[in-house]
Amino acid sequence: MIRRLNLIFILCLLAMPLSLLASDAEQERVLPRYQTDAEKEATNETATPGPGVYIWECFPDLAGFTEPPPKSARFPTESEQISGVMYGWPSYGGQMSPLTELIRNSVQQADSGYVTNVIVPSSIRASAESTLRNRGFDDQMLSAINWFIAPIDGIWIRDYGAEALTDSSGTVRFVDMGYYSGQSTVCPATPESAPRLPGRPSDDVSPTRFAPYLLDGVDVFRPALRTEGGNLQTDGQGTCVHMQREVLAQNRFSRWSYTQEQLDDVYRNYFNCPTVISLESFQPDPETAIGQRRVIDHVDMFMTFISPQTAIVARLDPEDAEFDPTNAAILERNAQTLADAGYNVVRIPQPSRYCTLRRGTTCVANPRDTLVCEAGAPLRDRVWATYANSMRIGNRMLVPIYRDPVSESSPLPKDLKDRIMRQEAEALATFQSALDAEFGEGVVAVVPVVSDDMIPCQGSMHCIAMTY
Repeated sequence: MIRRLNLIFILCLLAMPLSLLASDAEQERVLPRYQTDAEKEATNETATPGPGVYIWECFPDLAGFTEPPPKSARFPTESEQISGVMYGWPSYGGQMSPLTELIRNSVQQADSGYVTNVIVPSSIRASAESTLRNRGFDDQMLSAINWFIAPIDGIWIRDYGAEALTDSSGTVRFVDMGYYSGQSTVCPATPESAPRLPGRPSDDVSPTRFAPYLLDGVDVFRPALRTEGGNLQTDGQGTCVHMQREVLAQNRFSRWSYTQEQLDDVYRNYFNCPTVISLESFQPDPETAIGQRRVIDHVDMFMTFISPQTAIVARLDPEDAEFDPTNAAILERNAQTLADAGYNVVRIPQPSRYCTLRRGTTCVANPRDTLVCEAGAPLRDRVWATYANSMRIGNRMLVPIYRDPVSESSPLPKDLKDRIMRQEAEALATFQSALDAEFGEGVVAVVPVVSDDMIPCQGSMHCIAMTY
């Protein structure tokens, strides 16, 4: 059993001196959703245990493993998680415009009781609010935000944040999986102290730091499992779904080495999912002369449950399937796996492939960065755009769309631009039709959000919000 955390939120934290703007170095430090090469090297350590230590060994109160939650706790699907939302605003939060739009759509529903929480480092709390004011937030909208001061490294709270379980009494519990944790030679005094632990330690421990201030205090349960929340979906009825390649690789190292069955047992025990479906992972882009050929191995990049019985699953259109038959076939097999499991599978297109200019210090795309995917200068990366990476915020479904590849300045051929626009229209209409069929006409409204700047970092709407 773990001790229930019932601490009082100290409002005077908000009155402490705050720097108005983050440093230039902080503004440039944009972490992608995927692991950097250095992070992956530290995470993929496979030697026999030696003097090195991991974050859960250094800080057992913040990252140590616990017993599973009670069997009465249920992992709800996202259509049920409409009480509130958690966001992370790191030093580069202002560079990711979809974060602003998510917050806008959540605070606009405050009158109906929807709660908006934003985790932000103290050094940029003021600049975060200033950014929102400059983007049209008035005093009433800003007053609907609960700011929680804590150090964080990244924006990807879907991956490092805690999954919320609930029970028949409405009690919320957190399940917090290990996030991009690497081996260090010594334990620092705090997760942020030097020598800094490899990976993203501040993100990794943020759920336990946040838990005392949510609702009346939330119990946190932590499995011996290294993976990200973006690679986990549920129907809310006892089935968990994940991709298989990366999560297995992350959990085969010196401390433990799981088989597929042992891995799925962790999901069963901590998320109370008797059924675990492992879907087939994407393969690299067929073009060998471009960068970012492999997409992050997260299930939320191509499917989402909009209700316990209906799954939205991406497909490749015929022109795209002709170029990339391997991944087209993988999507078809994954859709069939879900259909065979009894789900109503609704298909939407994936946007046709395009590339973006490679920038050395950041994965964020600037306007007019779109390029044709081909060999040659300047260096370019594949953009794994998606409509499926959507986010239910209250009674709105926010769906990412992309404007730079179809702009007048884009070098893409006209037929490709036209195809992307047709795909967007179909995806938005299909989302709305499926939501109307599930919840009634217009009860849940589709809201398109332009997401060009962050999608080269291999994430979009779903990746930067965690609901409960």
